[in-house]
Formats: sequence, structure tokens, C-alpha cells
Amino acid sequence: MQLMYSFKLYYEDGVLSLNDAYGDVAWRPRTYLKGAKDDLNIGKESIYKVLNSLKETSTSKFFQTYWIDSITAELIKMKKYMNSGKLDIRRVNRELSTSKKWEILQKKAGYAKFMETSKEKLLLLSDIKIFDE
Repeated sequence: MQLMYSFKLYYEDGVLSLNDAYGDVAWRPRTYLKGAKDDLNIGKESIYKVLNSLKETSTSKFFQTYWIDSITAELIKMKKYMNSGKLDIRRVNRELSTSKKWEILQKKAGYAKFMETSKEKLLLLSDIKIFDE
């Protein structure tokens, strides 16, 4: 199983994150705002958008397909890895090197700054112009 990393920047309107060591940068809008739970269309809203990519999915589709498929694929990989009984030295070295680089990145970024804000309106992905440019 691969080492997983996550580096997140939190904003009033959502979370900008780098998921996994070589993953994409993704935008996930906030959905836990007052009034959002009563919005029946919230399930159709994109759970995230991968920046500089065409990949996009809704909350419903994510849990019905991608989540299940990714867990299945990881379990199959893990079984094959355990059955082979061999250690992939290149992979181990790559993961160690990457974990050291992530440690440096996290030390430079520092701790999160907590802010008191009262956000009343749900900002949808379609409302954000910068992603469409």
C-alpha cells in the first residue's frame, strides 16, 4: 500500500488540497453551511474539481463508483504484494524520499490559523470564476 499524504489550505468557501504525494491539486467547496443541508441539489454539486484537469464528480457518483473502485484496487494490489513475499526496494526508497520532502513542506507551512467567520451562503463551484479561466 502506498504512503498517503494530504496538504490542505482551508478557506471560507472550501478547501484547496494536494492529495497523495504525486496527486492533483483539488478544490472542494464547503457543503456544511447553514441552509445547505436543506438544499436537495447539494448531491449534484461537485464534491471536488481537479484544477487544470477535466476530472470532476458529484458527491453521489463519488461514493457509488470511485470510492468503491479505489478501495478494491488497493486491496488487490496489497494481496498481490503480500503473496509475492518480496520487498520492492525502489518503491520503499521512493516513499522514504517523498516522506522527507513532505515533512519539510509541512514544517515550512506551519500550523493552521483559526478564524472566526460566519458564512451564510453556500458558494458553489460554478460561482468561482478563476477555475473557468
